[in-house]
Amino acid sequence: MRLKFTPVLIVAALAIIPPCEANGWEKFFRVLGEPNAFRQIKGGRQKGYPCEANDIRNFNVGNHCKCVSTHIGMCDGHFCHVCDKPTFKQLQDNRCTRGGCTDNDMTCVACKLYYNRVCNCIQHKNCPVSGPMVRDSGESVWIGVVPPNKNYTTFVATFPLAGIKEMVSKKHRRFSDQGFVWAQTQYNPETQALIIDSFRARQHEQANIMRCEVNPKARELLSQEQPPKRIDKLTRIRQDIDLWCAAPQSPSANYRVPEFATLIGDLMSEKHPEICNKLVGGAIIRDNRNITWACASVNPDGPVGKFCSDEFVP
Repeated sequence: MRLKFTPVLIVAALAIIPPCEANGWEKFFRVLGEPNAFRQIKGGRQKGYPCEANDIRNFNVGNHCKCVSTHIGMCDGHFCHVCDKPTFKQLQDNRCTRGGCTDNDMTCVACKLYYNRVCNCIQHKNCPVSGPMVRDSGESVWIGVVPPNKNYTTFVATFPLAGIKEMVSKKHRRFSDQGFVWAQTQYNPETQALIIDSFRARQHEQANIMRCEVNPKARELLSQEQPPKRIDKLTRIRQDIDLWCAAPQSPSANYRVPEFATLIGDLMSEKHPEICNKLVGGAIIRDNRNITWACASVNPDGPVGKFCSDEFVP
C-alpha cells in the first residue's frame, strides 16, 4: 500500500529525521510512495537498497545492498561548452560545473562504471586490485574493471573521484601517482598504452586509467623524438605541439613513470596561455627504442585518438 502525504506523516518525519542530518529531507521524500516507507525511515534502509558511494568506498557492499544494474534507468544528457568546444555530459547537473558522480546520478550512463562495475568487483572480489580492501578502513585502492558493454580494462579509484583534474590535485596527487605506478604493472608496454582522458573527452564521470592497444603512429613519432633534458617536467615536443612529454635519456625495459599525476598537475598549474586545462589528458607509452614516455595531450579530442589503435572505442 502506498503512503499518502498527510500531516501525520510529516510529524512522524520531523521526529525521526534529525534537523542537522545532511540530505535528511531529500531522503524522506525519496521514500514517499514506496512500499513500507515508514519502516524504511525508522528502521534504516531495507535490505537490497542500491549501494551508495559510502557503501562502495568503505568496501561495505554485500547482502545488504545491491549494485545498480547497467540496464536500469538513464538520466537526461545535455550539451555544454568546454574551452569553447561543445561536449556532451550524461549527468543530472546540467550546468557542467560540477562533474563527477553523486548518489543522485547512480543510474546515469556516465556513472555506471562506479556504481555497477566497481561495486560488483568489490562485492564479488574477482578483479585485480592495487592493495587490500579492508572494510571501513578509510583506505582506498585502485581496481581493474571492464566498463559496461566494452572489451577493455580500465583502472578505477574505489572512492568518488571525478577525473583528471581531481586526480592531479594536491589532495589526491599521491594516491593517483600510486595508481599510475600500479597500472604500469598491469599492462604490456610492448603492445599497449595507458590513457587518462580529459574533462571534455571523457565518457565516464569517474577517474579511470584506460588500457588500450597502442597506436603504432604514436610509437613511431616518439621514437624519432629526442627525450627532453628534464625528466621531472613535461616539455612540449618538437613533432607535435599538442604533446608535452618527459622521458628518460636511455632505454630501460624496467622503467616505470613514478609520478605521472604530479607531472600533469605541475603542467596545469603553470598556466600556459596555449593550454586549456579541461582539454588536458595523459598517456604512458613505450617507443620502439624501449624508452617509456609520459605525455600530456592538450588537443580538443583527447589522448585516445593519438595513442590508441583505431579499433579502440572508449
